[in-house]
Amino acid sequence: MSATYPELFKAAIVYSGVSAGCFVSSSGAIDAWNSTCSGGQSIATPQAWAKVALNMYPGYTGTRPKMQIYHGSADATLKPQNYQETTKQWAGVFGYNYDKPQSTKQNDPQSGYTRTVWGPSVQGVLAAGVGHSVPLRGADDMKFFGFA
Repeated sequence: MSATYPELFKAAIVYSGVSAGCFVSSSGAIDAWNSTCSGGQSIATPQAWAKVALNMYPGYTGTRPKMQIYHGSADATLKPQNYQETTKQWAGVFGYNYDKPQSTKQNDPQSGYTRTVWGPSVQGVLAAGVGHSVPLRGADDMKFFGFA
């Protein structure tokens, strides 16, 4: 939604998701299961992923929503590689150097989680040992959105 309608969002948080555009099926259907994507085998550069997101609204020149991505390292439904691909995509959208994040902090926001910040508009949280249902962090999410 943030890639397709960036003018409607100031910020977005993805829990256990995939990169924008990853789930298009081999038949071209947008609502079909895509095992290549879900299995974490759709791998691209930050620039290539950014192009996919930016092409969802060609010609848009406004501000893109800042993004926070949560994913579990033990996700068997949407493999953990999807965390890497999604964070690559949004780092690419904002022109951040994916290979050199601004910071990486262990045990943040809780024990076993690692927060990586690529810039003021993109951060990811990888939850060690957590499966597909990463627990929501409502109070933290409200802070990210600027409501708290």
